[in-house]
Amino acid sequence: MSKVVRILIPLGVLAAGFFILRVLVKSKPEPEKKPRVNPGLLVEVKKVDAKTERVKVDAKGTVVPAREVVLSPEVTGRVNWMAAQLVPGGRFKKGQNVVRLDARDYKLAVEQQFAQVDRASTELKLEKARKKVAEKEWELFGPKGKGKGTGATAGEGAAQAEEVVALREPQMRTAKTAVKAAESGLARAKLAVSKTLIRAPFNAMVRQKNVEVGQLVGPSSPIASLVGTDAFWVQVSIPIEYLSWVKVPGIGATEPGQGSEAMVSQTVGGDNIERQGRVIRLLGDVDPAGRMARILIEIADPLGLAKDKDGTTRLPLLLGSYVRVEIEGGEVEKVLALPRKALREGNRVYLRSSDGTLDIKEVTVLWRRENEVLVKSGIEPGDQVIVSAVATPVQGTKLRLPGEKAQAPSEGDKAKSKAEKTGKVEADGNGDKVAKP
Repeated sequence: MSKVVRILIPLGVLAAGFFILRVLVKSKPEPEKKPRVNPGLLVEVKKVDAKTERVKVDAKGTVVPAREVVLSPEVTGRVNWMAAQLVPGGRFKKGQNVVRLDARDYKLAVEQQFAQVDRASTELKLEKARKKVAEKEWELFGPKGKGKGTGATAGEGAAQAEEVVALREPQMRTAKTAVKAAESGLARAKLAVSKTLIRAPFNAMVRQKNVEVGQLVGPSSPIASLVGTDAFWVQVSIPIEYLSWVKVPGIGATEPGQGSEAMVSQTVGGDNIERQGRVIRLLGDVDPAGRMARILIEIADPLGLAKDKDGTTRLPLLLGSYVRVEIEGGEVEKVLALPRKALREGNRVYLRSSDGTLDIKEVTVLWRRENEVLVKSGIEPGDQVIVSAVATPVQGTKLRLPGEKAQAPSEGDKAKSKAEKTGKVEADGNGDKVAKP
């Protein structure tokens, strides 16, 4: 076999194989095109209903004293005794002794004033006796027929003046005045003695101590700083627009003491301290930091001194504590409560309409809470609000709920698919492909 033949035989085999492969490929039946099934965007929804809700204003606040006083003596003296509980954190009941000053000088002054009263009283008794003698002498030796009435002459007036002097009436008034002055001095001396004993003006706790036994103190010397324990205040800052929801005595409340109720709480370790309070006052200025309104809430028994019914005591709410405050507002009717995550940017919500498509609505938010919002208008009771994430929200997007199967293709989709397969398609007026008849 020649060299040429040996070369041509392999080439012929390759050409035959290529020809057979091409024939097989062309004769292969084209697979049937099936219409694409649109499963829809999987979403979670919540059906909303209208109801009556009570608005609660959530805020933060700081515990401050409701009553605070710096005790100072009204008299000068040396401290010779002080109560054992006169230490920071010590407690006093109203009227309980706090500090006693050396009262010896003031007691001596009382004795001196007693002597003055006795002397003035004795002088008054003597003057009364002298007056009686003068009256007798006047009856015996005085002029007769003293003038009376408005028609008295100048001579008669002089006679009356002479009678007043003769009867020692000026001396009697002087003696009585001396007695009153001595008695006033005695009362003042006794008052000074009582002021050497300094008492608590109300149920109080010692915040600061400034005195020691043996120290000389006076009216300008602070002894201790006390705060009342019957009640504390919580100073709370809230947005000014929230004031319409809060009852403040004299503003939003018709009667004194009828401010909004509030719950004050603080978490300490694993325990939660709670105290019931009430709004008592609106401060006249705004918070300089946040330009918010400031209100005062009064809480009773903040230190938990009163025992509960079971005999246990509660943890104290300390001054300066940063606390949570929940203020009761008014009731609103026919509002829709939505989960916070259902509210999208721009106060919009996504709804699943009756035909299973996406409907975007803008709503009016009445109140915002930590986990939900109250909507006044924009949606209706019974609407299905989407609470799951929607990556690209487009009006009219087909939606699907969990558990729903993908929708089967319609007859029109089937006809369109068949027409594309056979090539019998044409464009309609909108540019969409439709099957030829």
